[in-house]
Amino acid sequence: MKYKAGIIFSCLLLVLTGCEQNLQQPSGSPTPPAQSEPQPQQQEAQQQENQQEAEKQAQQREAEQQEAQSQQEAQQAQQQAEQQQQQQQQAQQSQPKTVSRELARYGSDMTNKKKNRLKNIRLAIEQVNGYVMESGETISFNQLVGPTTPERGFVKATVYIDGEETQGYGGGICQLSSTLYNAAMEAGLEIVERHPHKGGTVHYVPAGRDATVSYGGVDLKVKNTKPFPVKIYASMDKNGVYVALKSIEQE
Repeated sequence: MKYKAGIIFSCLLLVLTGCEQNLQQPSGSPTPPAQSEPQPQQQEAQQQENQQEAEKQAQQREAEQQEAQSQQEAQQAQQQAEQQQQQQQQAQQSQPKTVSRELARYGSDMTNKKKNRLKNIRLAIEQVNGYVMESGETISFNQLVGPTTPERGFVKATVYIDGEETQGYGGGICQLSSTLYNAAMEAGLEIVERHPHKGGTVHYVPAGRDATVSYGGVDLKVKNTKPFPVKIYASMDKNGVYVALKSIEQE
């Protein structure tokens, strides 16, 4: 009996010990899985993604800076343009206005329409047209036109030398000088020097109204006796040569 009681007591003691161990360890709690280390490929991919995102943000910031700079430059350019416009307006307002009044106009008939002659007249007109005679200034036709040489484009055409008809460079420009002479007389300017053709007859102006010229020789000189500048307007067409003299006056 004593032996059986000991065995029973030992079994009870084992049962109680097992129950205590079960109570100390909670049941139903899953064991946490072991965490695995990230793979090298995943790390490299993440780094590339981060780098791309950083580059994208940097590009965006650079684009924003460029846009802001462009807007600033545009504003500065607009401000400068407005300032220049204001300065021009102020300058125009401060300058006295000028008026143009025609003093005289004269036209001579184009009686000789040969090609070389017309070319010489056209070249001479280019030198005379637009010239402004200041008040008190004396102009020289020969100086305005310059040498009638082939280097300057002039060609041979009919000229009168000592009453004889011949060919010479610049032939025909006497029609322009004669036209200017008549316009100057009608405008009341002073004729300082003038020479008629010797022995030759011209048909583009009335007799006694011509003015021959020759570079380095005879010349037509006109003085502006007006109290204001006088501008020369010279032109030509198939019918004639024309000179108008207009004043440049301040209001």
